[in-house]
Amino acid sequence: MGQQEYGNISRERFEEWLENESADILTSLRTNGRIYLLKIQNSAGFFYLFGAKTLYGCSDVSLGNSFSICGLYHRQSHALYLAEHPLTEFVDGLTDRERYSITTWSDIISRKVNQYVETAVVNNRDHLSVKELSSEWAIKELCFYKETAAKQDARKAIFSAAEPSLEFRSRYRLNFIREEDLLEYFRAPDEFIQRTAEQYMQTNQEAFLLQFLKNDALSEEYQTLRTQSGVLRQREIAQAVSQLDAKTVRVTIQKDGKELTFQAKTSFLQRCWDSYGILSISSQDRRDFMEQYSPSADYQAEDIVRITFRNKTIYEASSQPEESMDIQEISL
Repeated sequence: MGQQEYGNISRERFEEWLENESADILTSLRTNGRIYLLKIQNSAGFFYLFGAKTLYGCSDVSLGNSFSICGLYHRQSHALYLAEHPLTEFVDGLTDRERYSITTWSDIISRKVNQYVETAVVNNRDHLSVKELSSEWAIKELCFYKETAAKQDARKAIFSAAEPSLEFRSRYRLNFIREEDLLEYFRAPDEFIQRTAEQYMQTNQEAFLLQFLKNDALSEEYQTLRTQSGVLRQREIAQAVSQLDAKTVRVTIQKDGKELTFQAKTSFLQRCWDSYGILSISSQDRRDFMEQYSPSADYQAEDIVRITFRNKTIYEASSQPEESMDIQEISL
C-alpha cells in the first residue's frame, strides 16, 4: 500500500510514514510531476529508501524513470542517514547530519578512531607492547629519517613561527568502508569505534614506536641546528627577503677569498635548504659565478655579506647572527 501527499512534507510526517508498516510507498504530487519514495527493510533493522522523480510534466511513473538509493533509516534509533535527492527535495527540516555522505562518515569514523588511539597511548611509549624496532622496513625508515629528513624538518621548524609537535599522533585513515561496517557503526557507534581502534593498535605497535623514535631524532637535530650560526643567518636572510615584493635582489658574497655580486631569485633565498645552489642565480650572472668559482659550486648563508634591493641594503652580515628570532625550544 502507499500514501499520497501534496507538495513537501515535514520531518515528523515523513517519520510517521517510515514507522507505518502498512505503507511501503510515499508519493508527492507536485505541479511538475510526482516524487516516489519506496522503503525496503533489511534483516538488520534498516530501511533502504529509494526515490524516483517523474519526468517534467508527467503525472505517472514510466520507463524513463529509475529508482535510486536516497537514504537509510534505522528504525530502532529513529535515525536517518545519507539523505540525498529526491528525498531532500521532498522532506522539509532535514539536518546537515542526515545529509552527510559516505565520505563524510568515513572522515568522522577516522577521527574518532584516532582520538581513541591517542587517548590510549597518551603520548607515552611505555604504553606500547613493542620496545624496539625489529622489522627491516621500520629500521630502514628510521635510518633514512635520521640521515636526511630529520635535518630538513628541524630547519623547517626553525624557519617557522610554530614549533613542531612531538606528540604522538594516530594516523588511521578509512579510505573505503564496507556497507556492513557502515551499518554496524550506525547501529552501535561506540562499540564499532572501540573494536576498530583496538584492532588498529594491535597491528601497528611498531609503527607507533617508529613515530616516537623519529620525534627523538627531530628533537636532537633541532637542538643542534638552533645554535648553528649558518642556520640563524639563513633565517635572518629569509626574513629580510620575505618583506619585499620582488622576484630578484642583488647579492654580494665572499667565498674562497673572492667577492662577487649577482642577481639572485628571492624564492630561493627564502628556502630552508643547506645551500642556495647555482639555480638561484639569474641566468645572466650564472656564467660569472661558475667562472669565478667552479661549475659545481654553490653558496651558503655564511658566504653572503650583503643583499640590496633598488640600491637599498636590506641585509648585511654581522660578526654574530641575530639570535633573538623567536626560536623556541622544543619541550618533550
